[in-house]
Amino acid sequence: GAVAPVLRRGEDRIINDIDCNAAYPSININYNYHVCFGDGQISACGLDEGGPLICREPEGAQAPTVAGVSSFNDISCSSGPSVYTRVSSYLAWICSITQSC
Repeated sequence: GAVAPVLRRGEDRIINDIDCNAAYPSININYNYHVCFGDGQISACGLDEGGPLICREPEGAQAPTVAGVSSFNDISCSSGPSVYTRVSSYLAWICSITQSC
């Protein structure tokens, strides 16, 4: 499809490992480094790879948290969860590179 001219957002939920494995039976997803999100109704697609998965913090928190970076999804973009790289697994490396944590 075409690139959206307007930034889009959607709300959904983190998918448990069992349901994610069912959606991607031929891929050995390492959940220490990945997280599945959404049910396919709202999905990262096409040129969205590298986009953020942002989680809202409890009321009073200073800023939302980037929990993941879009990695891959079902080729149809509308049947199953999107898989994101789990940012927390790389936080020490990110902090060492950016020197801002």
